Amino acid sequence: MANEKRTEWHYVETDVPAPAADAVGSALVDLGSIGVEQRDIDPHTVRLVAYFYEAPELSDLAAGLAASRWVDYDVARAAAAKLRAGSTPDDDWLRLWKRGFEPTPVGGRLLVFPSWRREDAEAYTDRVRVEVDPGMAFGTGTHETTQLCLEWLDEFWNGGSLLDVGTGTGILAIAAALLRPGAHVVAIDVDPLAVEIARENAVINGVGGIELRACGPEAVEGDFEVVLANLTADVILAVRDALVARTRPGGHLVLSGVLSEQVDDVSRELRAAGLEIEAHSAAEEWVAIVARRP
Repeated sequence: MANEKRTEWHYVETDVPAPAADAVGSALVDLGSIGVEQRDIDPHTVRLVAYFYEAPELSDLAAGLAASRWVDYDVARAAAAKLRAGSTPDDDWLRLWKRGFEPTPVGGRLLVFPSWRREDAEAYTDRVRVEVDPGMAFGTGTHETTQLCLEWLDEFWNGGSLLDVGTGTGILAIAAALLRPGAHVVAIDVDPLAVEIARENAVINGVGGIELRACGPEAVEGDFEVVLANLTADVILAVRDALVARTRPGGHLVLSGVLSEQVDDVSRELRAAGLEIEAHSAAEEWVAIVARRP
């Protein structure tokens, strides 16, 4: 856990049609949420609980949600009208993270697990084990967007240099360093608390040599053979030019956190920036886009 101690965390919840849950959840992350929980209300309805560091202004959040270009207009307006605010004690947040966080095999070689399941993870002797405590950062390895990136690393990462943009808990950077010892791995996040948590996780996994910085991609010098960005579509497009600039000619930009209905728009923007789209991989409603810089 990072040194910063909070006594409570703020959340906003709303009910949405089940098919729209991922899109509305992604929009809430774009609007500043640090994580969104989905709770099934009935076969047709999902309650989204979006957590925030500070209490958001409901009117601003509702306006932003209603204006999201990734969510159906009527669905977004209905979700915005149902927003309800609350707070939860710090220990309740920790219980939320722990619930359902099991040792998770990913690809052919990786296993992601939390410290409180270390004994169970030791049974997986044939896998590269990545121990992650989420703390207050996003990224447990169980979400589809993270798994898509981990699967790409497992199959295609051959070492060299890698930049992990929006590292959260550091899971992708740590996996890259464990899979290819000696690689040059840099991990960045605009949230200093996430960087501190990622640093602690890196030390736990014996890869303390990962370079960690609290910044955006525009502040990073040089370029990399692989740039990973597990973000949301709006954020990806906002920092598109910086992501391309950090990708070495001949290198790959791997983007996750893109909903299936956003793929065409994001791919179009990447091609406009001079990249070649090499592949897509999907999990549920989420898609990872692999692009190459000529």
